[in-house]
Amino acid sequence: MLNNVKVPEFVTDEEHPIGYLVTSIHEFVNDSVRLVRKCTKPSKKEYTNIVCACTIGFLIMGLIGYTIKLLRCNKRASAHNAEIDKSNNLL
Repeated sequence: MLNNVKVPEFVTDEEHPIGYLVTSIHEFVNDSVRLVRKCTKPSKKEYTNIVCACTIGFLIMGLIGYTIKLLRCNKRASAHNAEIDKSNNLL
């Protein structure tokens, strides 16, 4: 139906900026439709594996972040205590 519609030459010419944009969008839409048609829902086993992997990843990243935060706070507290000790020695 749309194949019979007359469009200006520059819209389909890839050398023209508008034609390049239109053909790029057209290719993207075609690739997206092809991808969605090929996709399937994961099985329960696959879904469980994905959830476990994501959970383990979140836990590992959380522990790393917590450890770094703890070390930084400990370093700040040590520096603060050293400052207090210096000021007490001066008195």
